[in-house]
Amino acid sequence: MFDHSDMAAEPAVALRSPELPPRVVDGAPRGGAALRELAERVRPVELRSQQPTLPVVPGLQPLLPDGLVKGTTVAVGSVAAAGGATTLALALAAGPSQAGAWVALVGGAGRGMWGLVAAAGLGVVLERLVVVAPATRPVAGWGPVVAALVEGFPVVVVGPEVQLRSGDGWRLAARLRGRGGVLVRVGDASGPSAAHVR
Repeated sequence: MFDHSDMAAEPAVALRSPELPPRVVDGAPRGGAALRELAERVRPVELRSQQPTLPVVPGLQPLLPDGLVKGTTVAVGSVAAAGGATTLALALAAGPSQAGAWVALVGGAGRGMWGLVAAAGLGVVLERLVVVAPATRPVAGWGPVVAALVEGFPVVVVGPEVQLRSGDGWRLAARLRGRGGVLVRVGDASGPSAAHVR
């Protein structure tokens, strides 16, 4: 139907072997060197979700010999009289923090729950720590707050007053898998975002 015999096709990048001189198109060299430069520029960077685990401090290695598996939820609780759940949650965050990961703590407003001096003593690097502790429950609920933090932080630790709805739990689980983050819940985590490790 159409006669293309008079049209000349010109490739966008002319591939030449390195021993031949590069061809110049539009003032830019083309050939082996240009192809190598392009390959270097488009080479994928290592994403945090490609690394399967985050490290833990030596004291927790007997419990988690492979570290914290990315894309999972860890529930930290304690017997009512014993306490210590918050300390254990902060200790879990210490290993990734020391390895260069940012950590977000959510909740605990007005109760001084997190104890930043204790967190530093456990090994959490305060320069890579963000605390989100609004005085009142967020208007839209905790789900959007935690979801936003999971998008930007490899480790998110949530306090017991951070209540999530069932829909929030499913969305958070999907985001954790996609982003390769770890969610550490202090208190009962049998609800909408059930834990992989207790």
